[in-house]
Amino acid sequence: MDDLKKIRKRIRDLTQMTIANGCTEAEALAAAEKAMELMQRYCLNSEDLDRESANLGAYGKRRSVVDGLWQEVAKICRCQTYAVSNNGLRIVYYGHPADVAIAEYIHDILRVAIHRASADFRETPEYQKRRKRATRNAAMKAFQSAMCGRLQARLNKLWWNRHRATPDYAESIADENKHRNLLFSELSAKMKFVTPKSLKLPDRRFDGARYDGFRAGDRVSIEPGMTGSEKKLALTFG
Repeated sequence: MDDLKKIRKRIRDLTQMTIANGCTEAEALAAAEKAMELMQRYCLNSEDLDRESANLGAYGKRRSVVDGLWQEVAKICRCQTYAVSNNGLRIVYYGHPADVAIAEYIHDILRVAIHRASADFRETPEYQKRRKRATRNAAMKAFQSAMCGRLQARLNKLWWNRHRATPDYAESIADENKHRNLLFSELSAKMKFVTPKSLKLPDRRFDGARYDGFRAGDRVSIEPGMTGSEKKLALTFG
């Protein structure tokens, strides 16, 4: 993956070697020929040059209730995401390099926030009162499910507020959906996706853990700073 990123960057750099950018005609021609040679060798086209992937660690080695959160991260960052099994579960974001970089940043911040909140939850009476491993695991599952559900809702609200601030939010949403559908089509042409089975959630006995998880999701401070084409998102933990 990193090698392919380097190749894409090399090709982009070569395409910038033009006469208008100060190169001689011979230099510009040589750069164009080299760029075309690399594109043919690695089966890349012009659209591929404007795409990048980030292969990140999931919350754990296996599927968990946390994984649904990454779809919302991809949505707010105008990316597509999918999971792969590669020495444990990995989450991949695909899209424009700048969008992928933001998704990578938010992903890592949220993953750390969930780890910290989960560690704190283990010290609470709601968790400690469970004596069996199975019930403690169920309590943690309920906690993380509620925390991630709350974070998903808050990220979706940021996504909606960003579009609502545009002159024509309906057109803005339509353009973004078109962009993400194009990304999905590109991915679908390269690989086959399998829809995983839904994970079973704990029953009503663990509503106390859910309440704690919901509150933990609220304590993650999300402060958007999005103006025009600039997209920044600062996240901290309370």
